[in-house]
Amino acid sequence: MPSPKADLTRDLVGGLLLAVSVTMVTDFSHRLLGADPDSAGILSVSVQGLFAVAASSTFTEAGRVWIEGLRLHRPFLSLSTSGVRLLLAAALFAGVCPAWIWLPEILAQHYNTRAYNLQNSGGPSVEATNLAAVVRDYQRAIALDPGFWFAQFNLGEVFEQSYQYDAAATQYRKAIVANGQDPSGYGNLSRVLLLEGDALTALRVADDGMKLNPSGESAAALLKNRSWAELELTFYDQAVADAKLSLEKLPDGAAAYCMLGKSYAKLGDTADEQTAWENFLRVRSLPPKIEPMVEPDCVRLAEDFHEKK
Repeated sequence: MPSPKADLTRDLVGGLLLAVSVTMVTDFSHRLLGADPDSAGILSVSVQGLFAVAASSTFTEAGRVWIEGLRLHRPFLSLSTSGVRLLLAAALFAGVCPAWIWLPEILAQHYNTRAYNLQNSGGPSVEATNLAAVVRDYQRAIALDPGFWFAQFNLGEVFEQSYQYDAAATQYRKAIVANGQDPSGYGNLSRVLLLEGDALTALRVADDGMKLNPSGESAAALLKNRSWAELELTFYDQAVADAKLSLEKLPDGAAAYCMLGKSYAKLGDTADEQTAWENFLRVRSLPPKIEPMVEPDCVRLAEDFHEKK
């Protein structure tokens, strides 16, 4: 028969394992329930919670009676009540710990992928009927994995597409905090800030993004945004220089040609302005492709200049 000291040690260890398990279940539940969970999320929480309650009940008087009955079965015949408690607490910990470590990330990936597919199922903009579902799934992914920068970035794009620029800027900032080495967040944040009329902050963000030494379309977008900010701040020569650098990274960048056209207009350089708008219209006539966003005023300015000539 085990000594009282051995029983006490088993109960202490079992209680510790149970407390840690319940803490992990509570943390997981808090993250999931805080973001309007769907049936899969509720089921995950319910199963873990049920196991936690069952294990906790073994430390009550009713649990002691149940364990005494359980010990009548051969596998538990040699175990004391405290031994069975420890075994059940250890089993709960062994099941909950891996789930707490990996399940949030797995579910976050699931929600992010589902939202992304729905977001892109109808073309460049999210349909109003799908917008709430897309936002909800991205928020679920972020709640489960706060460091999931890609979900933050994707949610920012959804807000930007629905003209919620302040909310989009907040998500892009969070994406940069989560992963400050990806230039995409800097490019999108600087663009949204420009749409909100904050050219000075946009210029700072674009400069920070360029410090990462981006290449290709990422560099083109940042340089175009920097040119745009400089244009708004009346630094016209610098705006021309950065627009040209953007075109070196993306030769058919319509947005950069727009920045050139606007800058040359401010400088009074009619010949170069005409060339810029002609190139803009030429690029716009090419087959659709992914490139930095082109603002509607660019199209109107180019068409007006062409008509005048």
